[in-house]
Amino acid sequence: MDFKSSYLISLRLLQRRDYSEYELRQKLIKRKIEPQVILEIVQKLIDQNYLNDKRYIDGKIRYFIKQKKSPSYIQNKCYKMGVPITLEDIEFHLDDLKVNIHDHLKDHVRKKLDFNRIDLSSLSDQEKFKLSFKLSNHLNSKGYKDFNIQSILKEVS
Repeated sequence: MDFKSSYLISLRLLQRRDYSEYELRQKLIKRKIEPQVILEIVQKLIDQNYLNDKRYIDGKIRYFIKQKKSPSYIQNKCYKMGVPITLEDIEFHLDDLKVNIHDHLKDHVRKKLDFNRIDLSSLSDQEKFKLSFKLSNHLNSKGYKDFNIQSILKEVS
């Protein structure tokens, strides 16, 4: 495939949504475009500011934060998109958006308790222990690692 038609394909892809440089390269490779042509296309798109990993990943981080995803989840997703980031990058956006991870944890616990319609005051100690274990596993599955489930349960109830 020649440069012009391959370039138009990449523009059509970018019209639909943003891609990281890595993702766009993978899309073009799947379309069996020559590696040298892909290099030229990517460079031209970067020069024209149609392809910008910094802008792309900043938007993705903000989106994931608004979706109440954990920092480790965000870091893992960004790595899979071909743009590795540090926890400091995520912290910067958390501060910029004035978001507190502890509040995200409380929202997840509240949502889980409301969904199961659980009244904490009516539970025995053993039931509370089982519930805290289940909630802890749930939050771990969401990527939250450092938290004290007991303190969160006290704040939520």
